[in-house]
Amino acid sequence: MVTVIHINNVMHKGKMKNLSFLIPAIFLLFVQPVYGMELSKIKSSDQLARFIYNMAKNNITPNKLLKGIESKETLNISGYEVEIPVREVFGTIVIERFGDKIDQQIFENNKTYNVRAICAFIDHHNIVWRYSITILEEKQYNLIKKFLEKRIKYGHQK
Repeated sequence: MVTVIHINNVMHKGKMKNLSFLIPAIFLLFVQPVYGMELSKIKSSDQLARFIYNMAKNNITPNKLLKGIESKETLNISGYEVEIPVREVFGTIVIERFGDKIDQQIFENNKTYNVRAICAFIDHHNIVWRYSITILEEKQYNLIKKFLEKRIKYGHQK
């Protein structure tokens, strides 16, 4: 839920002061914990699923997705026996967001893909959002990179 705050001008000692510069700061203050959750702060399956959901649904720029795909970092989340590569999380985000445009290029028919982890959360409408973090091969990451680079090159920032 986002609260809209209208602050245009405020009287201060008889003078009008424009406070419109505060609106973005206030917005970021309220939205940042959900949208800008740092991967290093993710400690549960629920948080990981919410991160993937938010990144896939909130039109993150291809530049940010590309940085995630190129990451060599891993996540250590309680409840999982293995560390999860950040690039696999971002691969999941790209597939969730652009699956209709990229699935045919990435996945081969009649081939089974291993899953590193499954995460899920239940939203405020009692809808379960479940994500399988798939183990991709280097050639698949290269295809994702080319797809994102093409979007950047041709100005598709969303």
